[in-house]
Amino acid sequence: MHAREEAQLSNTGRLAHFALPNSSLVVRGRPFTPVDLSVLDDPSRQGLVLFPGPGVEPLSAADRELGHERDGSELCLVVPDGGWSQAKRTVRSEARLGTLPWRSLPVGAPSRYHLRKAPQPGFLSTFEAIAESLAILEEEGAAVRDALI
Repeated sequence: MHAREEAQLSNTGRLAHFALPNSSLVVRGRPFTPVDLSVLDDPSRQGLVLFPGPGVEPLSAADRELGHERDGSELCLVVPDGGWSQAKRTVRSEARLGTLPWRSLPVGAPSRYHLRKAPQPGFLSTFEAIAESLAILEEEGAAVRDALI
């Protein structure tokens, strides 16, 4: 999450963190404080960045096994949170994220989050993106998504 988002009432990344007990919240953008992405250094986890972009493959059920097939690791979904320009700067400036596979969400339903305007149709809030990702990645994900949104 970008540091400017910490006090925003419209921040859905923090809401997702509170709703998902197995999540971590990493803050970026504090002066003189490097981003701590050490959670990605855990050999039992395989990181995957969720962020749209040209040439980025859509997330699919096959991604469930991304780390598991290779070495038994569990999937660690990294979802940059902040305004769209903040999130874009995060994925571009944090070199560690560039070493991970990237996925986008398949085109789906429009956002139901209206406190902020998305820069393009089909862009979702962080909370919605996480919920949609869980619907794809988890066995019971559709039920989880429906309970969250």
